[in-house]
Amino acid sequence: MSLVLCGLSKRDLVVPVNFFSKVSVDEDGCFHFAAEHSKPGDYVEIRFEMDVLLAFSTAPHPLDPAPDYAPGMIGLTAWRSGPAAQEDYCRSFCAENARAIHNSDMLYLA
Repeated sequence: MSLVLCGLSKRDLVVPVNFFSKVSVDEDGCFHFAAEHSKPGDYVEIRFEMDVLLAFSTAPHPLDPAPDYAPGMIGLTAWRSGPAAQEDYCRSFCAENARAIHNSDMLYLA
């Protein structure tokens, strides 16, 4: 799908987030892949307070030393949970969260 079809451009692309691979940097600036960082059954819960376009990839990390190209399996579950209540844990976790959820509330109430 073209970004243009969604009304988006290159400025709307953000740096990818890698949840299951870990790369550390040593004192000399060399990168090291942590092969045993994630395990089958690991999961991440992501919450969005606004509409998003999300892309997933199971491609191995470029620094993964495994000799075979073997993308992992993933599962994805999505649901609508409605707006965050005023006493919602995510809203009250820190001031930055509260501001972000407030801004989303204002965007969708307008």
